[in-house]
Amino acid sequence: MSKNRKKEPSKKPRLERSLQALLNLICEFKELEDVRRLYENIDKLLVAEFMASPLLIYSMPANINTPKYLRNHWNKKEIKEYDKDQLKEFLDYIKENTSEFTLCKSKTIEDSFFYGLPIGEKNDQFLFCIWKSNDVIPEDFIEYLLKFIGTTHSMINKWEDVAKVKELIYRDDVTNLFNQRKLTIDLETSILRYHKYKEKFSVLFIDIDHFKSVNDGFGHLAGTKLLCDMALVLKKVLRPTDLVYRYGGDEFVVILPNTNLVTGTVVGERVLGNIKAESFYVNKTENDKKLSVSIGVAAFPENTKNQTEILEIADRMMYQAKESGRGRVTTATVKIKNSKRQA
Repeated sequence: MSKNRKKEPSKKPRLERSLQALLNLICEFKELEDVRRLYENIDKLLVAEFMASPLLIYSMPANINTPKYLRNHWNKKEIKEYDKDQLKEFLDYIKENTSEFTLCKSKTIEDSFFYGLPIGEKNDQFLFCIWKSNDVIPEDFIEYLLKFIGTTHSMINKWEDVAKVKELIYRDDVTNLFNQRKLTIDLETSILRYHKYKEKFSVLFIDIDHFKSVNDGFGHLAGTKLLCDMALVLKKVLRPTDLVYRYGGDEFVVILPNTNLVTGTVVGERVLGNIKAESFYVNKTENDKKLSVSIGVAAFPENTKNQTEILEIADRMMYQAKESGRGRVTTATVKIKNSKRQA
């Protein structure tokens, strides 16, 4: 060996630094409910430590007898950072070796080092990640990363399953809308958001006019079907951010986030118009039925700063709409009368 040749630096300090970065990620990662956060953090780690190309997540059918159709699951916009032919070659290599894809898959393509790691299964799909580096990544680092991503993804899946079961507690078993339990929680949350961010909100209290006649004339099964159809119309008309609840019987409640009384009234009129325009199926022997609803509107904090009162005021406005002839929207700016409820 020439005396003038420089001694190559030890790779140990780099490995220790990379492992420490991974250890920090493992210790700090608390977002068990967010798998995308997991992907984002690993992506940042690989870029920072190894100047890797962006992390790509792919999925394919978990059944080994099913043709392996790959689908980009996350970070699709970053595919442009890869050479198209190189990426296809590596993905084809993975598809050919899926039966033994339990450890890291690596392949050198021209001057690039490609890596693939199994993540786990979700909804009958097998998930894996790939990335490209201009340098060889230490095996110890790959081993720890493999364990971390697999274990964390499994924990996230369990938390998601728990969340789904928990959500059933807050769902109405007829319409699949939120129920009164969830309404109480969301009203509290909305009030807290107002105090923290000054975000107003309004409430719609909705009651189907003459619903009793549907039950009496066509039976409770027809009434149940009608409630489900009404829920679908409400979800279609309202924004994805609006919260819809079955309050009980033929009554529905809507929380409109970041909405004042004027806007809440506009939304109420839009809901009423869409329901009146809809044709509801009752049974085979009858023509589709036209319905109307009575809607009461109240706003926080314009009408009250009390959680219980906001719902009571919207309820009283709804019954004022019924007394005024049904099929209309009444807001809390109208003087409230003492009145008896009408069906």
